[in-house]
Amino acid sequence: MTLAQCDVPNDWITDFSQCLYEWQGIEGGILALLAAGIGAYFLWLQVSQSDRIEAERLAREHGAVRATLPLTLSGLCESLREMLIALAETKREDNAPGAEDRFSPPKNPTEHVQALQAVIASTNDRGVIEPIAEIIREMQLLWARVDFLRGRERHSRTGLDRELNGHILQAAKTYALIESLFEYARAEAQSGPSHVPWARAESIIFHLRIENADLVEMIRESLKHSPSFWTLK
Repeated sequence: MTLAQCDVPNDWITDFSQCLYEWQGIEGGILALLAAGIGAYFLWLQVSQSDRIEAERLAREHGAVRATLPLTLSGLCESLREMLIALAETKREDNAPGAEDRFSPPKNPTEHVQALQAVIASTNDRGVIEPIAEIIREMQLLWARVDFLRGRERHSRTGLDRELNGHILQAAKTYALIESLFEYARAEAQSGPSHVPWARAESIIFHLRIENADLVEMIRESLKHSPSFWTLK
């Protein structure tokens, strides 16, 4: 059996060129490894620089949208206040002739929703992304649901009272979730809320004086399951 060996001249100090000749395969391998290592290092530097530039760009972009976030949140709160008032008035007029024709919800605040989408696109913070994503979903769902109330036929209004309470509760919860983001928007907190308690949703209902026995009972039943209606997962 032939064994691998490295031939070294007896007088290798004075004949080092012979060593280089005999070891040229090993030398080539070492040089290739060095070249690969240097290439990987410079590639890492390039990727790190690109990541740093992108992180700085996102930080600037997020700083810009965060600066206007209080105005966006205020606009959404105003739209939801108008929605809550419109739903409450419809509920009070439930038995009045033509009540369904008088229901006039506020315009869908599309421009504010787009501003929220810009916030999501400029950060990796789940504490900000998750509540904003929930707000967008709830706003779109709420406006789609209440649209069915307009022009609703009189004979199809069975159970409308509970349906309206459901819409009111959804609007109040969305309002409370939006309200919980103000501390972050004003740079008073590093991130968004970890949870939002039912008390915040109740607060807007009682502030607008639109509470009723059935609505209070719905909240009470929900409180039995959890003190918060939204929690960051």
